[in-house]
Amino acid sequence: MKKIKFLERCVYETEGPNKGPVFEAGKEYSLDDDKADRWIRRGKAEEVSAGKPAKTSPTLTPAPVKALGDHTIAELTDLAKEEKIDLEGVTLHDEIVKKIEAARAAKTAK
Repeated sequence: MKKIKFLERCVYETEGPNKGPVFEAGKEYSLDDDKADRWIRRGKAEEVSAGKPAKTSPTLTPAPVKALGDHTIAELTDLAKEEKIDLEGVTLHDEIVKKIEAARAAKTAK
C-alpha cells in the first residue's frame, strides 16, 4: 500500500463516465501500489513519504510589472530595441521614457 496525495479532483471511472470513487484534491489516500503508481504516473497525485508531509508545489506569482519610469536606462534601451524605436540623440532617462511612450501611443492609435 502507498499513501498518495491527489493534486486535483479525480474520478476513478469504474461505473461509467464520471461514476465511481472520487479522490479530492489535497486529500491523502492509501491505495494498492499499482493503483497509486498509476495516479502518480498520470501526474494526478504524488506519493506521501512515511512521517513526511506531501511535497507541495510552490505557488507561482507573477513578477510585478515595472512602470517605464522605474526601468534603468539600459533596460529602457533594450525595450526600445525590441520595439524598434529609434533612440538616436536621446540620452536622458526621462527623454527615453517619453520616446517609448510616444511610440507606443502611435502604434495604439493606428
